[in-house]
Amino acid sequence: MEHVVITGTGIVSPIGNDTDTFFNHLLEGKSGIDRISGESFSAFPGGEVSLNTDEWKSRLGIPDDAVIPRTT
Repeated sequence: MEHVVITGTGIVSPIGNDTDTFFNHLLEGKSGIDRISGESFSAFPGGEVSLNTDEWKSRLGIPDDAVIPRTT
C-alpha cells in the first residue's frame, strides 16, 4: 500500500473561494446558481441550461458507455 500525505486543502467555487467559506455556505444550503444579467448577456435567452454529454464524451475521448452523473 502506498502512503499519501495531504498538505492542505483549497477550493474555487461559486459559494466560496476558501474552504471555510465554502463549507459554511454548503451547510447553510446556499446556492451558487444565479441569473446572469447585464448588457453583455442581453442577447442570450434565459431558462434552463443543459449539457449534451455525448458531444463532450467525444471531445474528451470518454467511452460512449461511460455514465456521467448530472452533478458533474
